[in-house]
Amino acid sequence: MAALSWHDYDQMLQLATAVLDCHEPEQAWHLVGQQLCGPLLGAEMCSLGVVDVPSCMGQLLVQNIPGELADRAPPAGTRFDATLVKDHPIFHYYQHTGLYVPRTIRDVTSLRIWRNCASYAAIRELFGGGYPLVVPLAMNACRNRVFSLLRVERDFSPRDRDLAARVQPLLIGLDRHLGYLARWRQGIEAPGCLEAAQSHARELAITPRELVVLHLLAQGLTAVAIAHRLGISPRTVGRHLGNLYRKLETSDRLATVLRAQVLGLLSPQAPAAPQALDNPGMPPVREAS
Repeated sequence: MAALSWHDYDQMLQLATAVLDCHEPEQAWHLVGQQLCGPLLGAEMCSLGVVDVPSCMGQLLVQNIPGELADRAPPAGTRFDATLVKDHPIFHYYQHTGLYVPRTIRDVTSLRIWRNCASYAAIRELFGGGYPLVVPLAMNACRNRVFSLLRVERDFSPRDRDLAARVQPLLIGLDRHLGYLARWRQGIEAPGCLEAAQSHARELAITPRELVVLHLLAQGLTAVAIAHRLGISPRTVGRHLGNLYRKLETSDRLATVLRAQVLGLLSPQAPAAPQALDNPGMPPVREAS
């Protein structure tokens, strides 16, 4: 596997810091796309998509396409026909091997076969060609979430793929974080409530990462269960809880959840009983902070 330079590590650290400080999930994914289209992997476009496995229907959730190619791209929310998904060699590879690691076309088939695929024809019609590198984020029997990188004229190298494998745990951790941040937002999305909650959070210097931990705490999860869901260590969760106790001037989980409800940081529901671990869909990953 390709070694990361100090510059690579610095770029990854900057990316993680920027995303974890971002209050808007979609904006955070654009930050990820900018980084992967720039210093880290040199992709010409990036997209976050989801595939419904039973039907093989796909949907584009977020994309980042700098430059003139953006005018040719389908908008976010576009659904893809099952034929294009089933025909894609990398999707076929994941479904038949269960190996959820970054893969390029050359890793799973020949360029000759790829250029005869309907999925390649669709990409070529839009952009004139295409060499994808797919990074799985969450894979299970029902839904696949993947981050797709694309170059138009030149393929990704084995070193690019290896670098993507080093970045994958970070992306998985950020995907989990942003998913729970979106759920926190949905829980208080009544008119004016979200804006007030974000304002209170900023006044108290509560970070988006701490809001995610607070959201999971309100569901009754233990520190170990929160760590499991976010792909971080229980020790890191403990540090976030300590920050929440200090900022909300509380000393235990129940008082913290109740105080957050009073301030509008959580919906006014009774705190749940502690829950056991759940299955997030992929193995635990290295710490993303």
